Amino acid sequence: MAAENGNDTSNIVARFHKIVLGWDYLRLLKESSKRGKSISDGASLGLKNVKETYKDVDEYIGTFEPLLFEEAKAQIIRGRDEDDVSEWNLGAVVTCAVSDCFHIPVVGYDAEDGETIVENDLLLLSKEK
Repeated sequence: MAAENGNDTSNIVARFHKIVLGWDYLRLLKESSKRGKSISDGASLGLKNVKETYKDVDEYIGTFEPLLFEEAKAQIIRGRDEDDVSEWNLGAVVTCAVSDCFHIPVVGYDAEDGETIVENDLLLLSKEK
């Protein structure tokens, strides 16, 4: 992500969402189990060492953006491991709108007491169980 003049926060957040929502959740889990819990130096993932100073914004972003996305992947995988939310719920997409290249579904489902879906929840939608 090169630093660009006029890039507002909503464009940056939309770009982040496009990247994260473009990931294949099941492949992330598979890759994570292959790697196991071993911690490498990060070079195999294309990560760079964090420096004390940077020559420009692009160099800074080039270092920290991949770290941010690796952390997002780790949070998604950790969330599944901690919550073990693997139960299957029958639901239906009631309506679906498109906004800024994103599909915004309205999902109908039988909710347990106190169970809700909020905007930042990660849902895996599938046609089969």
